[in-house]
Amino acid sequence: MTASIFSRSLGRVGSDITLIESPNVTTIGVGEGTTPLFKRFLQFLDVSEEEFMTAARATYKLGINFPGWTGSGEFHAYFHPFAAPGYNEYEQNFFANCDARRRGESAHTNPADYFFNAELARQHKAPVGPPPCDSGGMDYAYHFDTAFLVDFLKERCLAEGVNYVVDDVTEVVHDEHGDIGHVATANSGDLDADLFVDCTGFRRVLLGTVLESEPVSYERRLFNNRAVVIRTPVPEKDDLPPYTESTALKCGWAWRIPLMNKVSWGYVYSANYTSQEDAEQELRAHIGEPTDGIDCTRYQAHVRASYTSTGNATASASGYHKVSSNRSRRPHSASPSSRSTVSSRISHAAATSRHIVITSTRLSTKLSTSRSTTFKCTTN
Repeated sequence: MTASIFSRSLGRVGSDITLIESPNVTTIGVGEGTTPLFKRFLQFLDVSEEEFMTAARATYKLGINFPGWTGSGEFHAYFHPFAAPGYNEYEQNFFANCDARRRGESAHTNPADYFFNAELARQHKAPVGPPPCDSGGMDYAYHFDTAFLVDFLKERCLAEGVNYVVDDVTEVVHDEHGDIGHVATANSGDLDADLFVDCTGFRRVLLGTVLESEPVSYERRLFNNRAVVIRTPVPEKDDLPPYTESTALKCGWAWRIPLMNKVSWGYVYSANYTSQEDAEQELRAHIGEPTDGIDCTRYQAHVRASYTSTGNATASASGYHKVSSNRSRRPHSASPSSRSTVSSRISHAAATSRHIVITSTRLSTKLSTSRSTTFKCTTN
């Protein structure tokens, strides 16, 4: 995704972009659910919805269902729908009822009974369809298979002229200011750039050598600080509900994300109240179908410093955390002024860069087996 954004923006004004991928490190399959902002990302890339959904094994997402979260006898599940501005005739009634509840009055406040997308989700309907269906008046998002999305975006990047290097970074060489000067690779020589982007996940191959920062734990602010993930096959008769499900469990919550080629399950839990082994067993029991022989992936919440004057980290290279719920305190963030300062520094570095190197952890097996083109790297 990072290479795609640079290619569609700075690549069009003459910047030379190189993507380095290690053949020895696989991807992690997190981040499979999106918000409606992802539609804008696709529009920015000029990617049609049909093309994206086919390539990424994607399904529609109209909101998130929260079974067991309300603690109320009125309704067991809470559904958080995405907005549908073109179909909002009942939404004001919901907000008026919420105000009445705040004043201590009795009022019905289940959002599932007021929002258009919630009703579509209840009926397992898609937000798009043939005329006269008009999806322009509603927001919706997607679930997708991360590995297939990576392959799809990579092919587009290569078609747009992004340089592609399959190699391992063996050394990060600093300049006299302590910033990244160039990177050395096992087989492709030294690669210079004006801006380096670290997409190497928890390994932080680039910025780990510059910032030398240990992971900063969110444990005091995030009640849920660990996660386990399992993928299961799509049931033969499953009609793929168009929403993410987030179920309250003993020590956290579990997601269910339906895809065209699998179902993704994950349990975000507190290590202060359960062990990793017990959390995995609780997730397997929650799934409710045989999961023997299916591997479980584990993650720990953290955040790290993520930028220097010549380098920036994205995705899990800068941190990994799942917010537990509105029951938890909000994690500390930088002040608006410091955030804008960081943003302006990174934006300036990108805007003035003629050569950009992006390091990634994953080699696309699809490309390595089907393409024989050799891509020359930027070594200026």
